[in-house]
Amino acid sequence: FFNVEGMIRALDIYQGRPLINYVSGERWALARVLPMLKRHPVPVVVQPVGDMGIPLTAAARMEIVLRVADALEPVGIDPQDIYVDGLTPALGMLPCPLEVSVETIAAAKEAGFRTILWPANAGLGYPDGEIAAATYAAMAVRAGLDLAVVAPTDRVLRAAIANANIILRKE
Repeated sequence: FFNVEGMIRALDIYQGRPLINYVSGERWALARVLPMLKRHPVPVVVQPVGDMGIPLTAAARMEIVLRVADALEPVGIDPQDIYVDGLTPALGMLPCPLEVSVETIAAAKEAGFRTILWPANAGLGYPDGEIAAATYAAMAVRAGLDLAVVAPTDRVLRAAIANANIILRKE
């Protein structure tokens, strides 16, 4: 993201359909990435971070997401190709509680977007962090999580997500 010219070169030769991480709501950053996305309209991860930083409520985060989606539409990015990142701070480390991240996932799904998280971040530096991350991931699945970025060796987190999907009868 921060090297747009490098991303353009990569997209020019890439044969598949990548997922670009990340497009934020910061006006300077959005202005830099829009020309690239016009040339290569590929799916994107939208992080609800605005010019003032990370909002403290899901509603404020969704205002940013909707503004970014409006900016992406004219360059050819379909709302179904927008993955909203609920943002996952380490448990108790930021003024944004993980509950707001789960609420952001639910609000994004309700608005018709896809969703993504990095759930292991929730447990960083926390006693029983692995269990905290797994609990958080299961809650996010319940809220409508579509994609989770998980290390293939993280058995507990992978099992929590798989079991939440089974319990909720999700694919």
